[in-house]
Amino acid sequence: MNVLIYDSIHAVRSRLMNLFFQEGFKPSSASDPAEAKTKAFAEHYDLMLYDCRLAAGNIEPEPYAALKEILAAKKNMRVLIHTFNPARILLQDLLQKGASGVLLKPFDADRFRKQLAFYLTRLKLSEPEKRQYLRVEPHPQDKCTLVIRDPENFRLLTGKIINLSQGGAAVEIFGNEVLSELGPNTRLKNVQIFLRKENLKSDCVLVLRKGKQLGLKFSNMAQDDRDALSQYLFYALQMKIA
Repeated sequence: MNVLIYDSIHAVRSRLMNLFFQEGFKPSSASDPAEAKTKAFAEHYDLMLYDCRLAAGNIEPEPYAALKEILAAKKNMRVLIHTFNPARILLQDLLQKGASGVLLKPFDADRFRKQLAFYLTRLKLSEPEKRQYLRVEPHPQDKCTLVIRDPENFRLLTGKIINLSQGGAAVEIFGNEVLSELGPNTRLKNVQIFLRKENLKSDCVLVLRKGKQLGLKFSNMAQDDRDALSQYLFYALQMKIA
């Protein structure tokens, strides 16, 4: 799912980008109302998160006007307003004009995830829409690899990462190693994932195997490693676009 994030504060915008990557979305960002409007009109987005002051006596005219233009022009795009202490009359007006809901500031990652999940449920998105992981192909110069321990013979096996997402990876095992009869749902502990300069760890579940190619689903990954993974995905996507 393509998501457009507008927030005037760079640090908040970066955290939101990172969070949406972790949740399986494909985010893009805008730093001011004009850029948000230009992107919303020119490209396809399924969802937009829009920062706007709506407190009584503390309205930002430019973001407010741009938001109303976006709502009028993009009827099929779901828009969630990110704001603090909104005046009821202003919020009702925007909801009547087509906004889907409001996510309250100050920003807190855990609360934000819960609020977002609530609205996604109300918007009746399908599970693939909610969890459509962004997959990227690592740049060859990054030499991204993954090391697993065969649970039957305990040998270490190294593979090239073919593609990667926040949820898992496709890997091709190097060399002429003979794999044991790894089958679906095989659990692999403490898998090492090498991404450029990062060394991450995660438990994995084998979900698909075709010869030496394995499809792995990550589980029990530490939050710091999840953050590092999402940062690499963002970097790889930017390299692909450039």
